Amino acid sequence: MLFHLQKTVNEWNSRSHLLPFLRKASVVICIQSEDDTFFIHINKGNVELLIEENHHHIDAYLQGQKEHIISLLSGEIKLRQATVSNVITLQATFRTALYLETLFYLVKPYKYVNNI
Repeated sequence: MLFHLQKTVNEWNSRSHLLPFLRKASVVICIQSEDDTFFIHINKGNVELLIEENHHHIDAYLQGQKEHIISLLSGEIKLRQATVSNVITLQATFRTALYLETLFYLVKPYKYVNNI
């Protein structure tokens, strides 16, 4: 799962059209699977993957089985789809949930963009 998370973080950082969107918020996301916990910190247009929690405030908790989280990161399922079908649990404010849904949608690998 670490590989897929790092790939997603790299995509967020490399896509220049996301920069204005990433500058708008400072968000810490806790992503938990059965045996792993990772943190993504979005701040001032920079996205970084953290192995340990260095922050006192976490804005969103995303929990699920490893294969479902990887499906979300790879663009195979949408965040809303995953939460409605209860394969992923998201604890966040409505605004943060919409922000994350948009981020995951926009970082979708290009091979899935043509299928929209």
